Amino acid sequence: MYYVVLDIGCSECGESSNVLGIFTSLEIAKQSLEDYKKRNRLDEYSDHEFLSIK
Repeated sequence: MYYVVLDIGCSECGESSNVLGIFTSLEIAKQSLEDYKKRNRLDEYSDHEFLSIK
């Protein structure tokens, strides 16, 4: 099984969407998302939404 993690950007402010990765482990997918949020200083107040597809 594969897990695709996406960063859905903001069309109003011009932030692009990004594919964060395709993973074979849910745990690694979740960790990758948390690392991405931390590295890019994204929190609950940002205009980004994140999507994980199984």
